[in-house]
Amino acid sequence: MERLDGVHLQEFLDGNPAQQERDEFARKIVRAWYRMQYAGRLLYADFHPGNFLFMDDGRLGLLDFGFVLPLDDELWPVMRDMDRAFTTGRREDRIAAVKEWSGGITDDPADADHLRLAEEFADWEMRARYCGGPFDFGDEADFRRGIDLFNECVRKRYSKSRPCTPVIVRQHMGWRSVLYRLKAKIDIRPIAEEEVKATGWDRSEYA
Repeated sequence: MERLDGVHLQEFLDGNPAQQERDEFARKIVRAWYRMQYAGRLLYADFHPGNFLFMDDGRLGLLDFGFVLPLDDELWPVMRDMDRAFTTGRREDRIAAVKEWSGGITDDPADADHLRLAEEFADWEMRARYCGGPFDFGDEADFRRGIDLFNECVRKRYSKSRPCTPVIVRQHMGWRSVLYRLKAKIDIRPIAEEEVKATGWDRSEYA
């Protein structure tokens, strides 16, 4: 156990930090997430604002590891396939990924609406990374679109797939909400690529 001195998100924002400072902390949050995912093969799912400490020396304090999802030998290969879609941005890769993740969506016309909605939500999740370049996470319309898409999935009962899906969605909506509150404008693609490279994972087959 180590005591960390810092402030939580709202107190940090109440200090009216400069855009550069908000962006730097956002990069640290994204890097921590990707390092746990790629090097540790686990997903940190509790992106509650109270679990982050913004420290005076510029460090980010991360608290409470009670809600993590280990990427075991069954789940890791699926996450690798999802990573292809996150990296390439190709629609065909995205469709293949959502089909694999759902375990039930087919090309049957009866599944057309389910596939459409799942692919649109996946594109919302993935675009900030596969496009590269500074992404405005403070864009309210874009953030609201993700919430609306997920709500539609739930309303149509399309959210049932793998048992861990609620954890995955919680994690993704969590980090997006924290970056939304920071009004971050950052490029997350190079952070992901650096963390992947550090593990020695060869993804040349994506080309």
